[in-house]
Amino acid sequence: MAYEDGSAALRRSLQPSFIAERKFQAIKVCLEDYFSRILVKSVLDRGLNARGLTPQTLSPDDLEGLVEDSMVGLRLFVSPDRLPELMVELSEVLTREE
Repeated sequence: MAYEDGSAALRRSLQPSFIAERKFQAIKVCLEDYFSRILVKSVLDRGLNARGLTPQTLSPDDLEGLVEDSMVGLRLFVSPDRLPELMVELSEVLTREE
């Protein structure tokens, strides 16, 4: 079994697809604070499939569209008083520097 040396692991961690994958996981965790895990998985999987993507093939630009499309349906399942809080959290995840 081959292991990455430190420099190879660092190079991978700086690649846009790796950064997008980490942000995707952060978005998933954020959404799971508001919705059931199965609903979040279903909505995100549907969005990925519609784009022909996987979490590993996402680019940072794909994330914003994925979140926007997901929120169209998900906003129906969150109470109106929590929606602004959710939108701020998602925005913070999307704009966070990695």
